[in-house]
Amino acid sequence: MSTTASCSNPTSSGSEEPERFCGIAEIYAYEERKPKASIGYHLARAFWNRGFATETARLLKEHLLDEGVRTIAAHVMAGNTFSGRAVGACGFRPLYTDVSEDWGMDEPVLVAKYVFKRRWLSE
Repeated sequence: MSTTASCSNPTSSGSEEPERFCGIAEIYAYEERKPKASIGYHLARAFWNRGFATETARLLKEHLLDEGVRTIAAHVMAGNTFSGRAVGACGFRPLYTDVSEDWGMDEPVLVAKYVFKRRWLSE
């Protein structure tokens, strides 16, 4: 499941510009009979460092928890400290680093794998 989003872009004067494309968010590797899934997102540069990544990760996590998912993974490109902080703020913990994955690019991508487990809510 993936979706694109349009976001209002507040100006410094407090008024809003018309909505425009801000990024994509997705849930993947999800099967109803298995209690795990992965999330991902990519934001347009104009929406970096404005809380959109944290809010996106939070909403995806909450949706999956509502669906009964117990383990959620977020794969963050190595060196993307802002995205790592965003998922970390939502309770994800970095469990693996320098994992090589095929993201359909010319070369494999190095990622850090962050994980959230439902049982951590009671710790």
